[in-house]
Amino acid sequence: MTSDIVNKIMDFESGEMTSTEQIVDFFQELGDSGMIFSLQGHYHRLFNQLAEAGLVKIGSDRPDQIMSELEA
Repeated sequence: MTSDIVNKIMDFESGEMTSTEQIVDFFQELGDSGMIFSLQGHYHRLFNQLAEAGLVKIGSDRPDQIMSELEA
């Protein structure tokens, strides 16, 4: 994990990441890197909610598989 992403995780968890744009960008980065699967279920559920709202894109040619992994 890079220090940049660690800082973003800390900002998100401490409530310092306040704008919707920052949060969406952060979760898109987690999804694009695959790091979302290394994090707690709360991150998976929020990513799933953002994806259902059309705010983040699932970077896979098998979105059904990724959605089921996120729901697990």
